[in-house]
Amino acid sequence: MASFNRMVVQPSPWLPGTCVTQDMPVSEGLWLNQTLPFNVTSSNTIFLFNCSPRLLVSPLNCTPSSLCHKYLQSSGYVDPKRELQCASGVDPCCTFIAGGMPSAYKIRLHISGCRAFRSVLHLDAKKPANEWEEGLEIQWSPPPEPPCRSQSDCSGASTCLASGKNGVFRCFCKNNHYWNQSLGTCMKKKHSGIIIKISIGIVLLLTFSVVVIVVTLKNSGRFSTRARLAKAREDILKSNNGGKSTRMFCLKEIKKATNGFSEDRILGRGGFREVYKGELRDGTIVAVKLAKVGNIKSTQQVLNEVGILSQVNHRNLVKFLGCCVEAEQPLMIYEYISNGTLHDHLHEMSNLQTYSSITNSMPKFRLWPIKIGMSTVEPRVHLCSRNVRAVDFSRNEDSFNLVVYVIQQENRGSVMDVVDRRLLGEEPLSNVMSGVNASRSWHLHLRV
Repeated sequence: MASFNRMVVQPSPWLPGTCVTQDMPVSEGLWLNQTLPFNVTSSNTIFLFNCSPRLLVSPLNCTPSSLCHKYLQSSGYVDPKRELQCASGVDPCCTFIAGGMPSAYKIRLHISGCRAFRSVLHLDAKKPANEWEEGLEIQWSPPPEPPCRSQSDCSGASTCLASGKNGVFRCFCKNNHYWNQSLGTCMKKKHSGIIIKISIGIVLLLTFSVVVIVVTLKNSGRFSTRARLAKAREDILKSNNGGKSTRMFCLKEIKKATNGFSEDRILGRGGFREVYKGELRDGTIVAVKLAKVGNIKSTQQVLNEVGILSQVNHRNLVKFLGCCVEAEQPLMIYEYISNGTLHDHLHEMSNLQTYSSITNSMPKFRLWPIKIGMSTVEPRVHLCSRNVRAVDFSRNEDSFNLVVYVIQQENRGSVMDVVDRRLLGEEPLSNVMSGVNASRSWHLHLRV
């Protein structure tokens, strides 16, 4: 279906003091060239004024009930003096709708006919005349692409192609060009800035959505892996502990207790890693022991240590509260003892001279498991103290560990057998000291 362009023009103004429009003596009304694609549309209702009485017998509506009288009286476009000149008993006014032949191309004014006209667009007789819109609508068909016989008849931006079945060839615009009907030439398409901005926005939105989805999936997979690892560690602890459950702390609680493992919370560094001071939600002060990240052996050792400590309860041992298996490496939580470390007590006891002075201090003496590496698999136990090299105890396979041995010796009243004689002042200081316990065949070697 052909498209049309439309425009609205205003009729010619009045000659002063008369009911005659200025186009009547000049061009005798409106005349359109029928060879051009312009015509008056049927949206126009035409009022003819100051007409000859002979038009009363024409097909036009020139009766007293014609809408042209309502226009003159109530529209406000015509003053009262001109109103009397435009329509009287002798010289009527007439009304017709444009669009047919010949009114589609001309609205004729003549001295023997009518001398003035006005047009109203889309007239609605039910509305008051002062709401009518005055104007003349003209439409035209946009000129098509120019005809051609060969490519030489077309410009560089167009190609000579057949336009239909009638065998007519026209110069059609090439890609990225469009036919400008007003200029009658092919114009290059310009990309709208709004379209480009919308496209960029859509791309950014899609990219952001993909990133969010990837991060979400990655985090969910990470949480799932962490949950499976924590479950496996819990199963190992139960198996090592005879099926008994150990208190499990969540990682979030431990992070909050240690202020995110802050440096100012470090109590010391042991064979595994740092020990942090923390405060639980109920106000309990605890010590949190970490394993080395990525050290699988230390992870297994920590789990073994948890299994052992869960079964040991002695007044001279730091109380084991539980562990956390949600982190990359498991964490161990002990009660916090402010009496100092084993290292502190060993060196602070250097002035003790008697057995009673040592035994009196034993209730205050707490062995930090962070300073003692305990194992039920290897035939050695390593006692590590800050700034002191390892102390190796070679023992029989039926023995458990250093802690159990110390407790046994205390119960037997032979706790002095495990104390360096130099601390009692019975032997001179030397780099190497050996003590033999014949009943247990234990050998103690201290390197300082």
